[in-house]
Amino acid sequence: ISCVNCPSHSLSLEGSKSVSNCTCNIGYFLVQIMEGSSTTAACLCDAGFFPSTDGLSCVPCSQGFYKRDVGLAACSECQPGSFSSTSGATSC
Repeated sequence: ISCVNCPSHSLSLEGSKSVSNCTCNIGYFLVQIMEGSSTTAACLCDAGFFPSTDGLSCVPCSQGFYKRDVGLAACSECQPGSFSSTSGATSC
């Protein structure tokens, strides 16, 4: 059996035999992405979180910022007249 790499931002224990044994770093979670006829695993940041500068964890959006979707995108600033008073907001 040949080894298969875990997705970026994840690790598995020695001797693991499946990508499903990969554990995402703190703040990331494992998702399965359909690409044509094959499925790929990826570790992505939850809504309200963005990757840290070093890529080792997901960081909550600051007050006044939000992120609606799962992924590796940055947080967006709230529009004038709206505000998120908590960190990790998914809307303003």
